[in-house]
Amino acid sequence: MNHWREMKTYVGWSETDALRLAALWPLVSPHKQAIVDRFYASVVENKTTHSILSHEAQVERLKITLKRWLRQMLTGPHDQAYYEGRQRIGQQHVKVALPQRFMFTGMSLIKDALIDIVSTQLAGEDARQTLLAVNRVTTLELAIVTESFQTAHETQEMQELQELLVENLPVLVLLLNEDQEVTASTKQWLGLFSRAAIIGDSVQDLLHPDCSAGEQILKSLKEATNSRVPQHLSKLVTDSGSGQKFFQVTITPLDHR
Repeated sequence: MNHWREMKTYVGWSETDALRLAALWPLVSPHKQAIVDRFYASVVENKTTHSILSHEAQVERLKITLKRWLRQMLTGPHDQAYYEGRQRIGQQHVKVALPQRFMFTGMSLIKDALIDIVSTQLAGEDARQTLLAVNRVTTLELAIVTESFQTAHETQEMQELQELLVENLPVLVLLLNEDQEVTASTKQWLGLFSRAAIIGDSVQDLLHPDCSAGEQILKSLKEATNSRVPQHLSKLVTDSGSGQKFFQVTITPLDHR
């Protein structure tokens, strides 16, 4: 079953809910500015959420976005595109470092405002069924945004971990052109080279004078370039004042044609 369809089925969502919410929008629309203003008043009053906002103009832009979000939540269509759009909201919350708890508190403000409107504008079974529809759609909104938030947050943490590993492991990756000149590199590991590489450096000029395998590296570079076959050199040795250091070198020709 489609993931989004499964979520709607789980909360008992039906097309009747969609129709009731669409009918609610004309009652909500006259109050949308007040709802949005109240929402962002709470954002500004809170020290944590206020710190995420950079200036007043940003708040005004976000108010427009929130009004559009509110209208879409009530009028739909609640299809796959709707689901994917709501996922992107959760991802954006990760980018701005919004703590997850504020998704729940913010939704509570919106839900309370909708309940007030339903309670004053509708009555009887119509009000009860509309409140159920409001509860279902806000639950779905929270489910989507928190799930995508969690996924995006885990992805971000994994990327940060990978960057940390690359930054601290004794590994150096150099990209060379056919003239054996550096075109790009990762963090420097200077045991094999005499200094940090910069764009345009020749590998021959970079090799540490105490690297006894310098000629072997240059020979393997030439062979890899000519044959287009990767070369692997193990247990290369450099001598320094702190003793010997051992390295492995893998030379992989890349074909960009």
